[in-house]
Amino acid sequence: MENRYKKAYISGRPLHKEYDSFWMKHPFMPSGRKAKIFAPFDALKGYDDCIASKEVLYEPMREPADQDSINIRLNTLHTLTYNSRIARINKPVVSVTYYAPCTDPNSSAYGIMGRYVTVKGICRQVSLDIVQVDEQKISIPCILSLSGDVFERCDMS
Repeated sequence: MENRYKKAYISGRPLHKEYDSFWMKHPFMPSGRKAKIFAPFDALKGYDDCIASKEVLYEPMREPADQDSINIRLNTLHTLTYNSRIARINKPVVSVTYYAPCTDPNSSAYGIMGRYVTVKGICRQVSLDIVQVDEQKISIPCILSLSGDVFERCDMS
């Protein structure tokens, strides 16, 4: 049985002289540019996100080194933000490092481990169980460290 494309296969890729009519119509394209053409094509929706989520390193929750210092700083923040009017006047800028549990159900760390995230912003509220920094609500038992210029000013006075 004879393959009808055998002759084309044997002759190989056609060679064209630079600046002939075919070359002018179809110039050579570098590999990098070819890759850009096909980059928007995503055959498997969400595959890239799934791969990226596997690169996140998770760790078990650690106990803070100085819980008393954190409690004192939380008390200071509470006095600066005990109501919304006082919070708007003081605008205490803080940096909070806290433990965020893994929320990816496809990860082996789901429900077991998490990662530490640092948020910097204006503390809006401190209640019995949460600290609100800008729009982020953080559970107090998850806080690893708490810092900011507000605490240095209060320590001096």
